[in-house]
Amino acid sequence: MMPEEKSGRKGTPETATEYTRLLSVKGNSLRRSVRSFSKDPNAGRTLTWFSVVFITYFNVSGGPWGSELIISSCGPLPGFLGLLFSPLVSGLPMVLVTSELSSLYPDDGGYSIWVAEAFGEFWGFQLSFWSWCSGIMDNALYPILTYKLAEELFFHGSEESSSPNGVNSFVFGWTVKAALVVLFSAPNVFLLHDLGTGLMIAFIAVMIPFLMLSVHGLLTGDPSNVLQMRDGALDLSDSSTWHAWTGLLNVLYWNTSGFDCISTCAGEIKNPGKSIFKGNFWIF
Repeated sequence: MMPEEKSGRKGTPETATEYTRLLSVKGNSLRRSVRSFSKDPNAGRTLTWFSVVFITYFNVSGGPWGSELIISSCGPLPGFLGLLFSPLVSGLPMVLVTSELSSLYPDDGGYSIWVAEAFGEFWGFQLSFWSWCSGIMDNALYPILTYKLAEELFFHGSEESSSPNGVNSFVFGWTVKAALVVLFSAPNVFLLHDLGTGLMIAFIAVMIPFLMLSVHGLLTGDPSNVLQMRDGALDLSDSSTWHAWTGLLNVLYWNTSGFDCISTCAGEIKNPGKSIFKGNFWIF
């Protein structure tokens, strides 16, 4: 029997927190609902909407680096139009869905919980497992890219770079990459309450070079170039044109997806329904 609610109807939850508690009675093993029994719904939650802004930013885009195809594939005009409209098509729906469902299920797990509630625990586990695999393979790239970039910037053509015992050595390379993994993983383990501040600093560091280049381009560039398209961009009989448009759409989608990732730490966010919407809205 479901307990009586304040509304006077059996089994009818009055709030999202109470709804989570009632669902936990059914034995959903994919969700931790301890906080649902607390009188303070924010007990143990440390992240604010300010943290949500930067966590979401690095899950969705992470900076302009890697977005060059938006302009180079078909030209500035299609690229800027795509930047204007693609967030409305692929980003805004996810902002709204994530905000609503994170309010209904304010616990760690996010979209895994949503799928488990809609289709059963088997499919919830499948989503969780394959998302985990995807995250491992995706995040494994970044220490390698960081190391390669630093090697090109600081050791290109030097004796250390060419020496088998220098920066090209197996031991040195893997030591640096492992150190990078530990460096960027440690804040998630030990400093969760300061994660938003740390990501804000990272955001500033990432954006300063691009802001400087943008100012330089505005002062020295020709504004009429914004209205140009790549030669043959509308020639659909050419296979390279299809390849260019496909590349543009892929990069646009990649840079406007991922708003739902913040739902996986909804259990650590104060007032997740409001905070997630506010943070996602600002980064959107």
